[in-house]
Amino acid sequence: MKKVFMVFGIMLAIAVAALAALLLSLQTQYRADVANFFIKHAMEQPLLIEDVEYQAPYHVTLMGMTLPQVQPEKQRPLYIDKVDIWLNPHSIIEAKWVFDSVLINGLQLDASGLKALASLLIKQDIQLQQLAINNLDFSTPNFHARGIDLQVSDPIWNNNALLPYGKIQLSTTQLYWQGEAFDNLLIDLDLKPSDSTLYGASFDWRGAKVSGQAEQYLHSWSLVNVTIDGLRLNQKQTQSLLNKEWEVAGIQINHINSLDIIHSDIEWKNGHLSAFDASLENISLPFEHWKQQKAIFSLQAEGIALDDTQLIEPSVKLNLESNQILIEDFYTQYLQGTVQLNGKITPSTIDLAQLDIQGIKWIHESQDNHRSTSRLQPWLTQLQDVKIDRLNIERSQLIQLAKKPYWQVSGLHVEGYQVQLLQERKLGLWQGKLMMSANDASYQNVLSVQPVIEMNSDQGKWTLTRLFMPLKHGYIEAEATLDFNHISKPWRIDMSVDGLPIAPLLQPLKLPLDATGYGEFELQATGLYGDSLMLGYSTTGQLTGSVRQGVMTFNDTLSDTSTNNAFEVPKLTASFDRGRFTLEPMHIIGASAKEKGSQRVQTLKGEVSGTLDLLNTEQHSLSITLSDPCHKISGKLTQAEYSERHDCQTKNATPQE
Repeated sequence: MKKVFMVFGIMLAIAVAALAALLLSLQTQYRADVANFFIKHAMEQPLLIEDVEYQAPYHVTLMGMTLPQVQPEKQRPLYIDKVDIWLNPHSIIEAKWVFDSVLINGLQLDASGLKALASLLIKQDIQLQQLAINNLDFSTPNFHARGIDLQVSDPIWNNNALLPYGKIQLSTTQLYWQGEAFDNLLIDLDLKPSDSTLYGASFDWRGAKVSGQAEQYLHSWSLVNVTIDGLRLNQKQTQSLLNKEWEVAGIQINHINSLDIIHSDIEWKNGHLSAFDASLENISLPFEHWKQQKAIFSLQAEGIALDDTQLIEPSVKLNLESNQILIEDFYTQYLQGTVQLNGKITPSTIDLAQLDIQGIKWIHESQDNHRSTSRLQPWLTQLQDVKIDRLNIERSQLIQLAKKPYWQVSGLHVEGYQVQLLQERKLGLWQGKLMMSANDASYQNVLSVQPVIEMNSDQGKWTLTRLFMPLKHGYIEAEATLDFNHISKPWRIDMSVDGLPIAPLLQPLKLPLDATGYGEFELQATGLYGDSLMLGYSTTGQLTGSVRQGVMTFNDTLSDTSTNNAFEVPKLTASFDRGRFTLEPMHIIGASAKEKGSQRVQTLKGEVSGTLDLLNTEQHSLSITLSDPCHKISGKLTQAEYSERHDCQTKNATPQE
């Protein structure tokens, strides 16, 4: 046993003496040759140094290191300005090189150079506790970084990654990737094969300051407390970013814990989000709005432009669940007014607790479909139900000028309570109460001041309790019912009209005359509204009326002057019998003009009568005969023929008040 201890003591003494001799030789003028000789016989991978310094007891500095690459005939060798090595005193005991720290200063690397450097450090007989690299310039075909300072604690190299596993602190003056410059990049990262943690990262990008954290769960990342401050992109810049591939091998982001975008402005094709602050929480990626779980989105902006829609100072907060979006609050200035609402929507329903519209001015001047509306069209066509608990519209105006007949409503006021406007994709007031009024409303040249409409519905049984529209010389008044619950949808209407201008009623007939006057009508009718066939076969009722203060002007082609004929229709009687409309002879009586003292002469006479099938309106027997001393109209009401006499004497007549 004594001999064993003696042999071990001798070997240890020799090792210590050899190490001491090596360290002492590093302080002589032959230190570089000695170090290169030692490296050559101690390491499989050849490298050369220009000089070496030793600072007792454990610090060695290598200067001017040259390291051949994997393919020396094709790749230039790596050159490192200086490498500082702090040895661990346990190296002798553990029978391998244990480095407390290695500091590499001044290095240019590409992807192949990184592999060469990593292969130098990945050795079974080398244990590295801390690696630091200063003044590193690194480039690959995809990106370039300069001025990198890197520090890694307990690095474990992965041949397939740019960075080793370990606790990493990295800074660089600029990282250039995908044509984008990321300046002043700082990273504090604990990188592991899974469940890594990014304690902090920050950089400047396109004038914006970006900072945040991230957590890895298994192999996917979640962004935490990320802030983007001052991002401004014009349309060209946004399109350029959208066209780039942003995927990074080994990095998959599938969740946003919290992301704030503040003081930013983004423009894209057909849209602009100006001066906005946005916040996203608990967002699953890739983003699908109907597949979120307890996600939150909020936005405030100076303005939003989307296609032909302009929203001013919008503010919105949404809670996103699976197949449901809860609108906590939405407010915007729109069409010179304001819109505010809250409620929830699903792929097939709209259920609003409140919809408040104040002072909007809607003007429809083109028949082109609005692009913003067309974007919603696929969703709107899938809607099954629409409900609004509290509806309020005030001081609003609707103007339709896209096609004739033109119409408008000004000073519109609407109140609705518990209203259901769509049920099982069928439009109507299925439930609730609606009250509508306006300062004025017009249809062509028919004007009503202070019209009022009131209706309600209880479980699909709709009732028009009041419709009253004052006219200049009369009124329109109606009551009606409709039962949505039945497939046939039975309905009933009672309507009274007095002082209604007749000109808009005659325009679709395109008769060769112009006529004005005021009609008085009474309509009582019933029927079924299940579909057009039911409506055509079921409508039954009575229509009575008359026309007063009429003035008729024929389209005279033989004279530059027109002849006015005062007329009246003393009685109009018509009936609906299961969809067949019958007009009893309706006599048109012309006015009298004074001739030779008190003698009065009838100047106009005519008659309209016939039948019409509501299911086949083109094939009807409604006919007209109308004549005065100079003109004659006869034939079908929709195809009347016009003729004139050459030797007549025309006389004007004035309607009697």
